[in-house]
Order: sequence, then structure tokens, then C-alpha cells
Amino acid sequence: MRALLGHTLSTLFLPLLFVASVFYAQPYVIQLTSKIQGLLQLLPYIIASINILLCLKFHRTTCLLISTLSIGLLLYQSQPIVHNHIHEIGIIALLISNALFCCLFQDVHFFTLRNLLKWSLLAAQVSAAVWLTQHSDVLTPVTAWLQQKAPVLNHLSQADWILYSMLSASVILFFRAYPSSLRQSYFGAFIALFLAFHYSHEAWLFQSLITTALSISLFGLLSHLHSIAFYDDLTQIPARRALNERLAGLTGHYCIAMIDIDHFKKFNDTYGHDMGDKVLNDVARTIKKCVGQNAYRYGGEEFTIVFSSGNFDKAMDKLEQVREAVESRIIKSNKGKTKKNVSVTISIGCALKMARQTPNDVVKNADKALYKAKKKGRNQVCS
Repeated sequence: MRALLGHTLSTLFLPLLFVASVFYAQPYVIQLTSKIQGLLQLLPYIIASINILLCLKFHRTTCLLISTLSIGLLLYQSQPIVHNHIHEIGIIALLISNALFCCLFQDVHFFTLRNLLKWSLLAAQVSAAVWLTQHSDVLTPVTAWLQQKAPVLNHLSQADWILYSMLSASVILFFRAYPSSLRQSYFGAFIALFLAFHYSHEAWLFQSLITTALSISLFGLLSHLHSIAFYDDLTQIPARRALNERLAGLTGHYCIAMIDIDHFKKFNDTYGHDMGDKVLNDVARTIKKCVGQNAYRYGGEEFTIVFSSGNFDKAMDKLEQVREAVESRIIKSNKGKTKKNVSVTISIGCALKMARQTPNDVVKNADKALYKAKKKGRNQVCS
């Protein structure tokens, strides 16, 4: 529980820092020239346009929903706001319901029943808001009934409802173990939207918070796209593209190790692909635990470790630790009615960068050393 709480707080730090910076910078924004302030007024629309284009391209419907809500609040600010606690509660309820809706459902392709439901809900909200602004007298009996049945609602300030809504969203997110970068950005964006509504009477602060909500959403979307491009979806360690970039930036002396899971095809045929995926995930996690962010998935059942130091003996000792760590792992198999504990071994080849060699040359030499380890009987480290 402590690890989950620590992870959640650390991942939410950046979105909350975005929001806090708005309040810190607000006095300086007011002092800017009118020309710069005019450009700042266009900023939320520019960020929203970028958000919408990326969302349409990569099918991120929740981010698109946040952009739509942000612009909707921005346009609504120009209309007279009814300062009535019941009405405020209604608007907050819409925001919190959308926040929870985003947190509970993952993004999927646009043309699905789930997305049809999501956008139908948004269209219904917009239609209801437009209709109620033209027929505000309809709310009078409802407001009077709520004031009579729940008088406590009239004594709670808008700030209280903002706080309760934020806490509700926080609870939902805390109970979703290890939220993704997108959910973290959604959390920060909705906090900014809640605060924007609370400070709607302060024009620049309101607009700054709307801009912050859109910026957090954009940052989360870009982080998610980066993760898709550079991290392996199964093992959650850097993938081949990240390795290629790392190799391109290597200078001086360094070591590269190639790792292969022994008899993995036979293991897959015996225990099935689901168990094979479980083994890949476990091996990747074990390697990462030993060498940190220097581990990469090369492809299939092969992994790569990059040692930026040219200390070959130290690298070989570390690789031996990796081999022993993988060999000692026990993995539970659920094949059939009986559960069975299984284990795997790995073969490792390591090469040191020599004069006039490119990173690709070192990778080829490491691959030759890996083949040597297999030929000598597997489950060993060779150079």
C-alpha cells in the first residue's frame, strides 16, 4: 500500500505542479502589456486545436472530451453566471461525473459502442446546458424543493464543493492501481477545470487555469505517445527504437551484452503463449532489477544490456549476477488442473567496444559471443 501511494503521489507531482505554477505566476501575468495579454488569450484555443488534432489522429477520446469541456467553460464565462449554490452544485456534478467517467473507462477506437455512449453523454450535457440557459425558470421549482429538503446545500460554499469533488476524483484514482500517464494527466486537468470554475469571477486566473488544464492534457498525451513509441508494451522496458537511439549516442569505451532465453520456443510449445508472455515479463523485470534502465527488449526472447562504462570485468560480473537471478526465479504455471512451478535460464554474450568499431559492430560481436554461450551448453556468460 505504501509503494502504491508513493508511486501515485510521485506521478501526480507534475500535474499538480502545473496547477500551482498558475497561482504563482498570476501577479506577473497581470503586469504584462496588453499586446502580450492579447496573445495569451489565444493560447488556450491554440493548445486545444493541437489537442483535438492529436486526439483524432491517435483515437484519444478522453483527451478530446477534456478539450471540449475546457473550451466550453471558456465560452461559458462570457455568459452571466447564476450565483446560486444549487446551480453551482449542478455544474460541479457535471464536471465530476465526466472526471469519473474518464477514469473508469479506457480510451478505445472512435467507432465503438463505448465511444458512442461517451459522446452521446457529452452531447446531452451540452444540449441540456443550452436549453436551461434559455429556460432558467424550469429550475426554480427544483431549486426550491432542494432547498427545502436539503437546506445544508445552501450553507456549503462553492469552495467546499470544489474540494469534495477533487477528493472524490482522487479516491477513484488511488484505487486504480498504478494509473497510466494519461490518467495522471486527466486527474490534473480536471483539478484545473474545477479550480477554473471556482475562480470564474477572476478573468485572467480563470483563463490561465483553463490553459493549464489543456496543457496538462497535451503533456500527458505526448508522454503516452512517447511511451508507445519507445517502450515495449508487454515487458514495459525500453524497446528496440529506444536502444537504437541509445546506441547512436554512445561514445568512448562501452560494453554491450545480448541475452537470449534458453529453449524458449520449446517452452512456448509446452506451456502455451500466455505462459511464454509471463516468462518474458518476469525475465525483463529481473534484468531491469539488476541493471536498471540499461536493459532493452531487442525482439522476441532477446534482450540487450548497455554498459556505458568500458570496465569489461565489472560488466561480466554484473551479467553473471543477472544470469543467476533469472535462474533462481520460480514461475507458477496454471496449465491444466495441476499447478506447476517452472524456471528458465538465459545465455549471455558480451562484447567490449574496440578502436574504430561502431555500436552495430559491438552488437554483432556480442551476438557472436551469445552464440558461443549456446554452443557451450547454454546458461552461461561468454565474451
